[in-house]
Amino acid sequence: MVNSTATLDAAERAVIGAMLVSSQATVDVSAKLAESDFRDPILGALFAGLVELHSEQSNLTEPDWLLLLDRVDAGKPLTLRDLQPLADAVPTAANVGYYARQVADGSVLRRYWAAGHDVVKAVEAGADVETVAQKALNGLQSAQNARVGAGMQAKDYEALMTAQDAPHNWVVPNYLEVGDRFVLTGHEGLGKSMLLRQAAVMTAIGLSFVTGETIPPKRVLVVDVENSERMWRRTTHRMWQTARDRGLSTEDRLWVACHGRIDLTRGDHLASLHRLVDQHQPDLVVIGPLYKLTSKAITSDDDAAPVITALDSLRDRGVTLMLETHMGHGQGSNGDRNVRPRGSAALLGWPEFGYGIAPAKNDPGEGGPGGLVDMIAWRGQRDRRDWPEQWVRGATWPWERWS
Repeated sequence: MVNSTATLDAAERAVIGAMLVSSQATVDVSAKLAESDFRDPILGALFAGLVELHSEQSNLTEPDWLLLLDRVDAGKPLTLRDLQPLADAVPTAANVGYYARQVADGSVLRRYWAAGHDVVKAVEAGADVETVAQKALNGLQSAQNARVGAGMQAKDYEALMTAQDAPHNWVVPNYLEVGDRFVLTGHEGLGKSMLLRQAAVMTAIGLSFVTGETIPPKRVLVVDVENSERMWRRTTHRMWQTARDRGLSTEDRLWVACHGRIDLTRGDHLASLHRLVDQHQPDLVVIGPLYKLTSKAITSDDDAAPVITALDSLRDRGVTLMLETHMGHGQGSNGDRNVRPRGSAALLGWPEFGYGIAPAKNDPGEGGPGGLVDMIAWRGQRDRRDWPEQWVRGATWPWERWS
């Protein structure tokens, strides 16, 4: 929710700044906003110009500012000096979705305020009750309709098919891309929490948690709402020491917030989480377990919707989400316990990748590797990735890919 004019103005500038440095940012927000959503008409004009320019030059990774200035009618002459401060003020264009949501919310609130002001004027003018009521209903409906339709546009199919896709923006190459949502379930005590801790540590030190190969290190924020700092020291000490022995460090790239149950449906709790993201600017957020991110059980779609919306507000910041949740107690058609997440069916369709770990039936146990688990998909992948079919407890890291 936009809570001040200063916050809204900063969000509007941030949207345009991100669009100036990244064509992908324009793709991310062009269907979410319209020129009229901007309180500042100059910024609105720049938004419209950037969207139009991108439709003509979608192969460019960043827009041509000179071409932009030629086509923007902002009511006054603009120069490159006007654009540069907007671009310089944006810490990362990946957060453009978050800024756009603030702009959209501000636009809705202004429309509601205007509708309410019209009602007050009608009352002061002595209008009868029916007239005032109808004006109120019309004004609120008009404000809502403006928001629903804002920014929607269609693209010519030939232009769609001939456009060049931007390269993958990997967090963990070949497995997790910026904006991906990965949800992991598993049998109690089997090691799903440890697998996510491993993902956090190895991503921060610059190793793929799936293959062990060297990757560009990323910034990681862990929000653990179940375990204590003491538990983290005990359970991840071996990983920490392994990294040190290899001359690798998580310093200034991995932060762990251990907290009791929080409620993401509460504005103050969600705002605190966003402040952590503001402070540390992570590429990857590992959070959970899910049942401790809200004050009540997620048994229906109505229960799940506000939690999913809150989590997606983090994703809109340009981060990748990894989330732990508990599995149900039901059985599948084969008689094995189902690894699907417990609660609302809405959770099944939410992530890009949903997996559960279960004891492997072919685990050789004594005389073999032991500690073998199956990784079972409980939803189809939205984008094909070569996730392991099995993990095995490892000698170097807690889990290693088995197949």
